[in-house]
Amino acid sequence: MMLPVALLLLGALTAALAPRLLARAHWREREPVVALWVWQCVVAGVLLCCFLAMALTGAAAWHLVRGHVFAPAPHAVVEAYALGAYGPWAPATAVVLALGGVFKGRQLDAIAAHEQGHATMRHDWLRHISAALAHGFPQVAFFAAFRDEMHRLVELAADDMASRRFGRLTTALALVELNEDRGVFGPSPAPEAHLPQRVHRLLAPQARLAPLHRLRLTAAAAVVPVVPLVVTFGPGLLALN
Repeated sequence: MMLPVALLLLGALTAALAPRLLARAHWREREPVVALWVWQCVVAGVLLCCFLAMALTGAAAWHLVRGHVFAPAPHAVVEAYALGAYGPWAPATAVVLALGGVFKGRQLDAIAAHEQGHATMRHDWLRHISAALAHGFPQVAFFAAFRDEMHRLVELAADDMASRRFGRLTTALALVELNEDRGVFGPSPAPEAHLPQRVHRLLAPQARLAPLHRLRLTAAAAVVPVVPLVVTFGPGLLALN
């Protein structure tokens, strides 16, 4: 009974703490590609917690679901999860999580279809996914933060790609010329108020992180979605041993 609760608590804790910790990370401006990777791993970890909790509660509530979830597993593995002890709350929890997943999928399909002609690069895919999650779960601040950061970070990453080919000054001037008539750089900035910060970042660049530091951040982020998998499959693996 404690395993789905542990997964849900782990997901909620990650969703609550990760945006705050990432907001304090000053290296985001210097390494937007690494920041994109970290955010993707964190979101994957939260979604895995919800999906695995739904699978376990569904298996506890209905024998048909249990048969699919534990089809190849020995009897000892099934017993290790003590599905019969989950209690009457298991069906309700499974249904709530499943309904949430179905609504996140419809939002994603609608947004992806609307922008399919433009979504030719991975950055577009990230923006569509993050927008779908934010619109599908408007009460979850974690997904809103994910959407906002994806929008900002993909622009920074694109700025860096352009500056590597044409130089930072040329890229900054291009941003100014393209947006100077939109009130972006005036005393009352338009919604694209992040553009002045992007121009300043190009004109006054900070040194990049050391390669070893970037590697450590990348590896640490990759561990996040692994944690719910370890928590979920731990009892079964111990039963096999």
